[in-house]
Amino acid sequence: MINVTDNIEAKKVDTLLLNEYNYTEDVLIQNAAHSLFNEIDKTVNKYIVAVGPGNNGADGLALAILLHSINKDVKIICKKNMSIYHKIALKIGIPSIEHVQSCDILIDALFGFGFSGPVQGYYKELIDEINEKKDYKIISIDLNTAHINSDCVLMLSTYKQTLLNSSIPKKVLKIGVNEKIYECVSNKYIVDEEYIGSIKKEKNEFCNKSDFGRVKIYAKKGAALLASRASVKSGSGYTYLISDDETRKANLSFNPECINSDTTKYDVICLGPNNGVDFDYASIIYTNLDKKMVIDADALTYISNNLEILDSLTEDCVLTPHPLEFSRISGYDLNEILEKPFEKLEEFGKKYKGTIILKGKNNIIYDGHKFYIVNIGNSKMANAGMGDLLSGMIASYLAQGYKTRDAVIYATYQQAKIGRYLSEKKDTINPTDILSLINNK
Repeated sequence: MINVTDNIEAKKVDTLLLNEYNYTEDVLIQNAAHSLFNEIDKTVNKYIVAVGPGNNGADGLALAILLHSINKDVKIICKKNMSIYHKIALKIGIPSIEHVQSCDILIDALFGFGFSGPVQGYYKELIDEINEKKDYKIISIDLNTAHINSDCVLMLSTYKQTLLNSSIPKKVLKIGVNEKIYECVSNKYIVDEEYIGSIKKEKNEFCNKSDFGRVKIYAKKGAALLASRASVKSGSGYTYLISDDETRKANLSFNPECINSDTTKYDVICLGPNNGVDFDYASIIYTNLDKKMVIDADALTYISNNLEILDSLTEDCVLTPHPLEFSRISGYDLNEILEKPFEKLEEFGKKYKGTIILKGKNNIIYDGHKFYIVNIGNSKMANAGMGDLLSGMIASYLAQGYKTRDAVIYATYQQAKIGRYLSEKKDTINPTDILSLINNK
């Protein structure tokens, strides 16, 4: 997985590298430059590197030197940079220009995570000029400076937290340092295919349906159909739907594999999808604390009016709120949650047990220790029923024996991955579109 760092954590990483692991600034700059050089398109010929005063600028200068070494037409815009790389660039004949000229790629090496405050004066004018004349591709190093209209950001060593809500294409480049360093300063991770592969449970050929667990779902109407179908499609051995007669009748044709009756033998309970806020969730929760549990939708609304229930939840409980639902059960201001989701989830997690997923563009999963971010979803999935689908998937993976945290991560990633695949083919993605591809993509 890829570590995520905010500005303070990124500075701590640099401090550790320099003071505890005995890296030098030159080594880090050279490593960064070579990683950038290997990634940047070299089929074109003309480059301009806009250089700032700090280490981000030094990375850009070192990159310019490498591009010059393979006879590329590279120029720098550099008002002030005290690094040795500025002197080297000028000495080997890299032209220094004052204004943006025609080029194929402009590299933004102005400011990195160490910069704070508004960009003013010379640099603001330069940024405006860069944006105004945009007949070239803009690649930013580590962060896109202020309001530069970047086409791509190449982040160095860690995923920068400030870019989580950015739609700019981005990629993390490794710079040849011990990655355990990052774990010393950050407990936030981007979930990737490698991690998903490491937690995926392979099915033994001698298993039978009882080995894949039993899910009991309390839900109604369309949400019930989606949640129960998602449970079946995700591989649970048995899925039971507890609902009203009308819903059960509809489910017979929509989801014939689902059992439309109650049972006393089950491993996981899924509570809430359109089940109504007047249902007695408390009695179900209190009498099933020995079971794994997924609490969603109307059940979360019920808990927001009966907050004492939160004190009873166990490590095997999963809460699946969107930001407004999280505001209701936590008491935190909605804007605070949107601005500081990690801080608010951690604060909540210190009070109560279990795993929580804060749903949104970036799905943030917190298990009381670490944050796992699934950021591959897309806005085409933003319609009713996706949460019901996810709850059914989570319940299914819990029943199959996944650890609580891993069941949430695996379900969330699979749903988002299918959505990303479909986004290339469709303008709107409905829950039934996702259902058709569960375990097929």
